[in-house]
Amino acid sequence: MKTGTINRAAKGQAMTEFVFMAFVAFIVLFVAVQLAALGREYMALGQLNYQVTRWATDPVNNSLTDASGNAVESPQCADVANLINGTAITNAYSQIPAVASGYMGKIGYGAGNTVCGAPPAGGIGVAMTCTVPGGTGTTPCTVQRPAGTGVQIVLTMDTRKAIFLSTSTTSPNFLGIPFPKTMSSTQMMMTQ
Repeated sequence: MKTGTINRAAKGQAMTEFVFMAFVAFIVLFVAVQLAALGREYMALGQLNYQVTRWATDPVNNSLTDASGNAVESPQCADVANLINGTAITNAYSQIPAVASGYMGKIGYGAGNTVCGAPPAGGIGVAMTCTVPGGTGTTPCTVQRPAGTGVQIVLTMDTRKAIFLSTSTTSPNFLGIPFPKTMSSTQMMMTQ
């Protein structure tokens, strides 16, 4: 009779140990899924940044003239933000159909979700810097850029929409494991 009591106690101990280990395993699993989601956002932001920087340095966009033959300024920060938002671009730049469609569309697409400067809540901020040909200093981006001008675009994304394990907007974390509030991607290309 004594052996049956020992076996029941051992089975109860195994179940208790399993519950404690399952709790720890689920925490690790949830954090891993959250970090994978943030990694997906970072990769998509990098791809989006590559596409818009390429668009901003496209030779067609940097050699336009108006009806009078005057040079039209190259794409500006606001034009990049409008391209990502999906709103109309004022000049006759080459069009990229639905640059922010697909996955990044849920973050940057739509009026006000992408702006020049700091990112809005859950959106994308755009910053643009231009360097003179040869890279010896900076130059205004507000003119038609000659070939060889460096164009650096920094996209900064607010991660509020991507974090599902925390409701804090000032210090997102899960059981003391911190998550980033913003993620940035920097691309630099030369105007062709």
